[in-house]
Amino acid sequence: MISYVVMAGGRGERFWPRSRSSLPKQFLSIKDNNSLMQSTVEKLKKIALPQQIYIITDIEYRDIVYKQVPELPRENILLEPCGKDTAAAIGYAAISIYKQNPHSIMVVLPADHAIEGEHEYLRTITLASHIAALQDVIVTIGIKPTRPETGYGYIECGDCCHNGIAYQVSTFREKPDIDMAKKYVEAGNFLWNSGIFVWKVDFILREIEKFLPNHYEGLSELINCVGESEEALRLKLENIYQKLNKISIDYGVLEKSTSTVVVPANFTWDDVGSWLAMDRMLDKDNNNNAVFGPSMIVDTTDCIIYSAGPLVATAGINNMVVVVTEDAVLVCTKEKSTDLKYLVGKIKGSNFQHVL
Repeated sequence: MISYVVMAGGRGERFWPRSRSSLPKQFLSIKDNNSLMQSTVEKLKKIALPQQIYIITDIEYRDIVYKQVPELPRENILLEPCGKDTAAAIGYAAISIYKQNPHSIMVVLPADHAIEGEHEYLRTITLASHIAALQDVIVTIGIKPTRPETGYGYIECGDCCHNGIAYQVSTFREKPDIDMAKKYVEAGNFLWNSGIFVWKVDFILREIEKFLPNHYEGLSELINCVGESEEALRLKLENIYQKLNKISIDYGVLEKSTSTVVVPANFTWDDVGSWLAMDRMLDKDNNNNAVFGPSMIVDTTDCIIYSAGPLVATAGINNMVVVVTEDAVLVCTKEKSTDLKYLVGKIKGSNFQHVL
């Protein structure tokens, strides 16, 4: 039995003003009619039944998830009382799956990544699941870098294993500066960390117990919660989450474990982490502009122009990002678009909080 967990709890601040706290990017349709989360679920439905697919998200997004993926069982929508990063979310999902089937394989996938090459994507996940089924190991999926990217984490590959299908993970590297990113690409043995992980559910719980005992002690209280009301479970989760440190599964477990391998992937992947993703996802005009929505552009080059409704007119600009929504406009250089947290923080402390 394989269980698929779609992580849908992020805030998407670097995608403001399209992404809002009430409707972050994973619930938005960026290029087509489906949201990023819906696209992820639709792909998984090619290899899984709805009862095998779980969504974990913040409790405030419950109704959005119910509306966007009504085909999933309600009990498969796991609601966190607050965000405590991916170690807590994955631990909670693992406990929930373990209660149903302690021998399950667990696949963890971000909800907000753009994937092209669906067949290869599903084949790689299936291959990683076979490896996890054969051995107590953490399987990650790595993407071959196509550019020196400072916004992604990297995985350094060691020796080949599993008949040449995978590599031992030598190290995980945090997001580098541009010079180090260039060195990683030139070295040839570094992959982007896709955030897609596969393992036996009982094995990841043992690894969490080993490296994050506080997380395990708290979340394991849920094992005996059978038949409790939704309200009782919510209160118990709130009490548990209050005691948890905010830490990622990468830093808390993966970087410490000696049982981690990586499977290189051949599908096209983008984490849609900032507006620069539109440069890669949208077709370009003759002046290298990526344009979405109604526009009129003159003497404009190397820009990203995105409108959720109103006409955007530009003249004489270069290397800029212009995003227009019903109630907010973002204008910045491409370089500044990768880190909007400071700008969003300024808006939080202003009289314009309603646009967040």
